[in-house]
Amino acid sequence: MENWKEIRRDKDGFTTDECMSEMYAMLPIAVLHKGLYALDLVCKDNWSDAVSDLFGKTYLTHYCTIPELPELPEEE
Repeated sequence: MENWKEIRRDKDGFTTDECMSEMYAMLPIAVLHKGLYALDLVCKDNWSDAVSDLFGKTYLTHYCTIPELPELPEEE
């Protein structure tokens, strides 16, 4: 997994548009909850639900990419 990247915020604590664009381009991502050692997993399917949390919740502090799994063979 790549290194964790800080979620960049403006002076009011909101995630910058540039950072949101970078996160979207890197999907799927894991998002770290400060102090809880918990992760949110975000992909294109749940991006619209995650945007409000990512934009305004300052306890979400860092993100990193999640490598996609290879196609698994179908079971017989």
